[in-house]
Amino acid sequence: MKKIYFISDFHLGVPNHESSLEREKKIVRWLDMIKADCDQLYLLGDVFDFGSSINMLCLKVMCGCWVSLPS
Repeated sequence: MKKIYFISDFHLGVPNHESSLEREKKIVRWLDMIKADCDQLYLLGDVFDFGSSINMLCLKVMCGCWVSLPS
């Protein structure tokens, strides 16, 4: 049976590159662990701590599509 996962508030980009990169690596490891049984994944809260135009660019690179972010 596939599962629904929720994850929130990555705050990628702060407080500095090194700690953000370490958090990113942990997130990627977790995503690799759940990919076999993940039916849906919801990203909630502050994924990135940058301006919204940077967020849209990052989502374009990660998802291959433009995603509308709430104001």
